[in-house]
Amino acid sequence: REPVLYVARIVMIFATTLFFSIVWIKTRELTQDQALPKFFLMAFCVGVPALFTMIAVYGLNVEFTAVQKEIKDGMYSPNAYVLANLAIQLPMIFVLAVAALLPPWAIDALPWVTFPSAVLVFGVILFALECVAQAMSLVGNPLLGMMLFITHWFVTFLFSGLFVKISSVIWPLRILCYITPMRWGMPSMIYQAFSPYDGERGDVFEGAGKCTPSPFFGPLFCYGGFFCEGISPLECYGRTGKDILGTVGINFDVISDEFTMWTDIAYMVAIAVCWKLLFVVQLNRLCSGGTAPSAPAAKKKPPRKGDKAAVDGPVREVEPAAAAQGTGLSSQATDASELGFDPLATADVEVGDIDQMRQMRMTSVAAVPLQSQPTVSLQDFANRG
Repeated sequence: REPVLYVARIVMIFATTLFFSIVWIKTRELTQDQALPKFFLMAFCVGVPALFTMIAVYGLNVEFTAVQKEIKDGMYSPNAYVLANLAIQLPMIFVLAVAALLPPWAIDALPWVTFPSAVLVFGVILFALECVAQAMSLVGNPLLGMMLFITHWFVTFLFSGLFVKISSVIWPLRILCYITPMRWGMPSMIYQAFSPYDGERGDVFEGAGKCTPSPFFGPLFCYGGFFCEGISPLECYGRTGKDILGTVGINFDVISDEFTMWTDIAYMVAIAVCWKLLFVVQLNRLCSGGTAPSAPAAKKKPPRKGDKAAVDGPVREVEPAAAAQGTGLSSQATDASELGFDPLATADVEVGDIDQMRQMRMTSVAAVPLQSQPTVSLQDFANRG
C-alpha cells in the first residue's frame, strides 16, 4: 500500500552504504593497517541500514488502520493479510540486502565469491528486524512504536559482538546477547568479507610473514604462525583472512575463523518466528469482535393478480365499475389492495410501477378481499411513490 515502506528504503540504504564505502575506500588495500578498518566497514554497512527498518513501524501502523476496518467488515481474515504481507516481504528484504551490500563489494573490493552468501545472511537479519517492526507497529501511537524499535536496534547493535565481549556482560543483561539478530548475523557477515583471502590466488594481507614459534621466546615474536617485520605486534593481524579472524577473535569472542553461517541463520530465523507469532496474535486480538455485513434485504414487489398469498381472505370477481362503487372510489381513484399493493410499503415501490398498477385496474376482473381495505387516492399514491 505504501511505496515508502520499501522503495524509499532501497534508495536510502544504497546511498548510506555508498557513503560508508567511500569513507573506508582505503580498505581496498590488503595491508595490516587496513585489516581492522575493514571490520568497522562491515559493522556500519550492516548496522546502519538495519536502522532504516524503523520506517516500517510507521508505515505498517498507518496500514493497520485500514486493515483493521477491512478485517472487521469481513473482507478477509487476519491470517490472510499476514500471508499476503509475507509474500511481499520476503523478496523485498533480499532486494534491500542487495542494495546495501553492492557498494562495499564493488568499491572496497570485497570478494565477489561470497556476495550471494552475504546477501542471504543480511537478508535474514533484515527479515528478523522487519518482524520486530511489525510487532511494534501495532502499538497505538506510531511514534512510540518507532522509539521502541530504535531501542531494540541499539541493543542488538551493541551486542553484535564488535563492541562488547559477551563473556564480560553481566547477567541478566547477557541474555540480550543471545536473543538479538545481529549477534548471530554480524559474525557471519564478517566471515564472508575475510575468509576468501586464503593465499591461493596471492590475495593475502601484506606485511605479515610465516614463522615458527621459538622455543625460547614462545609466541612473543611469532604469534599464530606469522610475524610482521617493522610493525608492532598489536598491529600485526595475519597473512590470510582466517589468520585475521583468529587474531581479532581473541578480543571479540563472537568472531571466529570457523564457518557457522547455517547455525547463525537458524538462530535468526527462530528469533524472527517468535516476533512474527507475537504480531499475528496481537493482530487477531485487535481485529476480533467485528461482524460481516449482512446481505441486503430483498426488494418487495407488488403481488400479481391471482396470487392468493397476497390476498387476505376469500376473493370474488366483480366488474371494475362495481369494484370502484363498492369501495367508495371514483373513476379517478383506485383501491390499493385492488392493485395488489400495500400502501404501507410504498417506499419499496418505484414510480415506474404506477402505470403497471393502473393497467391492472382496467382489467375486466379484479381480486378484491371481502373485508374492507384502506383507500387511497391516486394523487396520494403518486406522492407516496
